[in-house]
Amino acid sequence: MWLLISELVRRLTKFFVSENTTNPRTTESDEIIQIIYNENLPFDEYFAIIDKHFEQRMSLSVSREQLKDRAEQFRAVQKRLLVRFKDRNAVPLQNMDVLLEGTYEQLNTIANDVQNKEKELREASNRLSSATQLMQRLIRYKFHLDDHNFLFLQNYLSYMVTDSDEQGWEESTDASLVSLLRTSLALSAQDAANLPQPLVAPSNTHALKKHINTVCEKTANRKRL
Repeated sequence: MWLLISELVRRLTKFFVSENTTNPRTTESDEIIQIIYNENLPFDEYFAIIDKHFEQRMSLSVSREQLKDRAEQFRAVQKRLLVRFKDRNAVPLQNMDVLLEGTYEQLNTIANDVQNKEKELREASNRLSSATQLMQRLIRYKFHLDDHNFLFLQNYLSYMVTDSDEQGWEESTDASLVSLLRTSLALSAQDAANLPQPLVAPSNTHALKKHINTVCEKTANRKRL
């Protein structure tokens, strides 16, 4: 959807710029085209996409921990079996061979699960990136942001969705929005004086969604960032 809107705006701008060049009707200070969005911002739909991405992140994290545990168990059983095989006096394996085979099967199953969840996370990240770009444009057209303020918005509510074991989109975006609320969107000296919190993986997306709402509310009142 964001791509269609972007292309529509590009073509409208190109058309009216060409029209204005051939048939001047405005002064240099007048806007050639103004796009307005009067509907409510689609927070519910956008937040649902954020929640889905976050759920995929957490699910992948759990599966990776399970894979790590099974890999450690597999190596431990291997070492114990090697010790038994090297022993000159034969001793019973005490079902360690069965345990090794079972752990190997679990390892393969979880590894396949991790691969599937990594693919699902990439798809969720692409949807979140597209939804964020759409949301950026709707915020711009609803609150009449100029190019400077729109670029400002893009820097703080980024559509670049990158996730790693150490840091994900949710916590980095939340930290950016909190910084915005404590600087250019601060209503009082007390808001600006609040110390930033350490960047840690959240247990849910409640704070992030609250800060997105707050940024939009303050932008609506000030028409700038």
